[in-house]
Amino acid sequence: MLRLIGFIVALLVVILGASFAYRNFGPVPVDLWVRTYDVGLPWVVFLSLALGWVLGILSVAGIIINQLARIRRLKRSVKLAETEINNLRSIPIRNAH
Repeated sequence: MLRLIGFIVALLVVILGASFAYRNFGPVPVDLWVRTYDVGLPWVVFLSLALGWVLGILSVAGIIINQLARIRRLKRSVKLAETEINNLRSIPIRNAH
């Protein structure tokens, strides 16, 4: 059910984006300090969103890499603890009496 809702939302976003691009395709001046370009508004919006997406991923990349390393260390620690527990279970219990 959740996949269907996600698909419907994605389809609505694509339809709204296509509608926006169709209705607002006029050229927009983009000033890059050195030169000014006339670019279609949908391209400006798309490239702005893509650049924001890339910068967002790059801004959290260090955190993600650190977390993945921490997960690897914790998995190694859990495996060592499980091995130790299994070894202790195999040792027979001696009666102290």
